Amino acid sequence: MNIIRWILVIPAFVISYVVMRWICLFLLLSFAGASGIIYAISSCIVEGGLAVGMGLFASIKVAPSHKTAVIYMLSVLVSLIAIFNISLSLFGGYGFGDVPKLQGYATIVLTIITCIYTSYKVKKDSIKSVFPDAGN
Repeated sequence: MNIIRWILVIPAFVISYVVMRWICLFLLLSFAGASGIIYAISSCIVEGGLAVGMGLFASIKVAPSHKTAVIYMLSVLVSLIAIFNISLSLFGGYGFGDVPKLQGYATIVLTIITCIYTSYKVKKDSIKSVFPDAGN
């Protein structure tokens, strides 16, 4: 059973990130509309902060043990992917689809900040203070 839980750590992160992002962006589109500065800032916060935090929480709920190491590993993995995306945008000529470049960069930077801050708080204050329900 533990092997299956370890295999599901990364899919749990991805699924919870996607679901949280869809729900929040749907609510945001419903109430704020798809244009304007409120939508741009809110979508950066949702995608770079809330969804990443929820993904980390879902991953430690699935992991059978070594929850602190899971936070560190996923934070490094997500940050490396984010840096890769920035480098593709800067040096490879790739864009962010229909999202303005500034909004794409802001989302990626907020994602990296969220990962670093979560890892720092887990190291400094323990995982129970960051995610109180982590032991269950």
